[in-house]
Amino acid sequence: MSHETQSSTLAALQPLTQKLSQGSVITPDDPSYKLHSEPFAIQKQLYPSVVLIPSTIEELSSIVRFLYSSSLEFAIRGHGFKSPSAKDVIVSMLNFKSLEYDSTKKIATVARTPSIGVTGSILNGGLSWMSSEYGGISDPINFLDAEVVKFDGTVVMASQEPGLLWSLSGGGGGFGTQMIDEVVKFNHSTPHPKVNYFMYLMPQQLLHTVLEKPEPDLGETVIFHLYDALGEEHGRATFGWILEKPGAIDQTRVTNMKGVLDMQRNANVMRGTMKTLYAPMAVSDLDRVTIARAIEVYDNIAKLDQTIHDMSSVIFEFLLLRPPIGGTAEVAWPRSNNLNHLLLFIISCPGNGTEEQEKIIRQISNDAPGQVLGLGTRAEVNPAGLEPSYHDVKGQFAELAKIEGHVEEATIASVYDQLKPVAPELLVGQWEGGSFDTGHPTHLQLRNFKWAGKDFRSVDDVDPIMRYEEDGKRTWFSDYGHARVKFRGVVTAAMVYDKFPIIDAFRYVDENTVVGAMDNKELQHSGTYYFYLRRRTQSKA
Repeated sequence: MSHETQSSTLAALQPLTQKLSQGSVITPDDPSYKLHSEPFAIQKQLYPSVVLIPSTIEELSSIVRFLYSSSLEFAIRGHGFKSPSAKDVIVSMLNFKSLEYDSTKKIATVARTPSIGVTGSILNGGLSWMSSEYGGISDPINFLDAEVVKFDGTVVMASQEPGLLWSLSGGGGGFGTQMIDEVVKFNHSTPHPKVNYFMYLMPQQLLHTVLEKPEPDLGETVIFHLYDALGEEHGRATFGWILEKPGAIDQTRVTNMKGVLDMQRNANVMRGTMKTLYAPMAVSDLDRVTIARAIEVYDNIAKLDQTIHDMSSVIFEFLLLRPPIGGTAEVAWPRSNNLNHLLLFIISCPGNGTEEQEKIIRQISNDAPGQVLGLGTRAEVNPAGLEPSYHDVKGQFAELAKIEGHVEEATIASVYDQLKPVAPELLVGQWEGGSFDTGHPTHLQLRNFKWAGKDFRSVDDVDPIMRYEEDGKRTWFSDYGHARVKFRGVVTAAMVYDKFPIIDAFRYVDENTVVGAMDNKELQHSGTYYFYLRRRTQSKA
């Protein structure tokens, strides 16, 4: 960042900054610049020229309105592990850290915790130590409302705009087979919902990030964070199989939720020192083979690069998940109802690591789910693990659409589930059709039929089966109506055929592309048929 860049950014911001309170504008020479601008993963640091630190909703509104109307590159930054950066301006939200509690209504109004922003937690699935008992933070029974500053600076309560509220709801060595068996046995024993626990595999140099008190010379160690909201006596009885192990170092204590959150405080010492990527997998079960495979994948990192292994970890977050309270359609991460655990790989290299090391951590985080769970196993990616560079769902769709041969249905389903719902109005227009070959009989049927796509004349007048005649002319085959239905847990625009027991449910890729899933009652044994539509040239809603 040059002095000229900083000066030009300050000049562009002058109409805004002259209205802000003292201390709301800082530059790189300010002592607090690092606190307000540094991302957790150092490879994302873009060294912004200016940091704006609003203290009131009014200031935040003015800042957002100004920045969205400017040509400046900016980002809104909380304080969590996925905090972003920008070249020109960072808007730091650290001053929004209040907590208010209405004891009559039993409603808490909160801003952030020591290491994790509440906003980021909600947007990324809303997982916490109490998720197994009370559901995710983003579930409608817990996430009641949010004060939102929109891009034009207007301040609204998200509940005033149901679509907005919905979009916000949405997350080693020396470890013996006997312990793995005990973990699996305990998880299958249906523990109380007030109980969950984390198991960490990490190198010695990272142990201080999860230990509240230093323990020198631990060597290769497995760390357990045990959580039991029923009290110490119940906790010691429940987790005796861990606490009473020979050589176990017991640091358990009775505390409140603030004490539980403070266990993460030490993780902040690593902020800005590493390039870090995440591979979180939400799964229904972690059996003996899967746990052992995860440990093997973690150990094998050392064969690729010892430095990366020494800065990486794998965390088993057992019994953390439960179905969304209020229904999957009410949250933007419509997770399945049978998920119980989160398996998290954290892959890092030094902040000044080589380009080759960065390629390696990307490859590991990309390959880990398939290596651990197997290609045929279904897992759901927690939103916190999404990285635009290789989890870009539009990019995934584009790659799938290029495949001319067979594609696994589960592969398409994993992309489909990440896409947003479609409003019926978007579909108005003419669309060319494309088909995925999953082995479903409809794929071959439509290919032989010379399927040409679908024509939506209005939200109530649609030709679902267009075909190409021998002379190349597009003609229609049948008629039907369409409405909003729930499919795979999400309410979206769907077509209901008049003459067949078929419903096509659509998801949004972009303004000119949608993916469809056909639910055919007569072919249920064949699974779901997936296809896509691309808007024809000069055909707009």
